[in-house]
Amino acid sequence: MMNAIRERFPTILGITRTGQYIVATQGNAGIAFQCCRMGENGFARDYIRPDNVEALLRSEHHNPEPTFYYQPLGYVEPPVQIPIQLSRLLLYQRLLRFTEYGPHERDYDRDLRDIEDIQFFLQVSVLDDNRPFAPEIASRLSFFVRRWILFAENNFVHTTRADIDAWRRLGLTLTYEDASELYR
Repeated sequence: MMNAIRERFPTILGITRTGQYIVATQGNAGIAFQCCRMGENGFARDYIRPDNVEALLRSEHHNPEPTFYYQPLGYVEPPVQIPIQLSRLLLYQRLLRFTEYGPHERDYDRDLRDIEDIQFFLQVSVLDDNRPFAPEIASRLSFFVRRWILFAENNFVHTTRADIDAWRRLGLTLTYEDASELYR
C-alpha cells in the first residue's frame, strides 16, 4: 500500500537509504516514519473513538479506553479538531521496539533516535494525565524501561528522580535506584 502511495506522490513520499519511508517537507528535508498494521508492534488493535461507547464495551481489553482524543486547532473557522493518539500508547510502542544493541546498525541508530521520543512521550503522558498501564503490562514494561535507562545513560542521557516519578504515575515499579547515578 505504501509503495502505491509513493508511486502516486513521488515528490512527497520517498524512501531513505536506510529503508525508512519519509515525507518531504521542504527541499531535502523530511520526516521519517514507520507504518505498522493495527494490533502489531505495540499498536492498538482497534482505534476506539472517545465518544464510541459501544466499541468500548465490545473491546477485547479488560479495561477499555479510547485510543485517541480530539484536539481543537483553535483560531480556525470553522472550528477544526484533529485526532491525537494517546501518548502512553506511543510510549508503549517505542518501548516494545527497543532492541538495545540489535543485530543491525540501523537498530542501534533507531534506538538512539527513540531516546528523545521515549522521554517526550513519557512527559506528555503525564501532562495529559494518561491513566496507568494495566498491572500486567506495567510489570513487563518495567523490565524494558530499566534496560532503556541504562542504554540512555550509556549515551549521555540521564534519568532523573522526576522521570522515575513519571514512570511510577504510569504504573511502573521503578525506584530512585533506577535513576541515573547522578540523581539517586
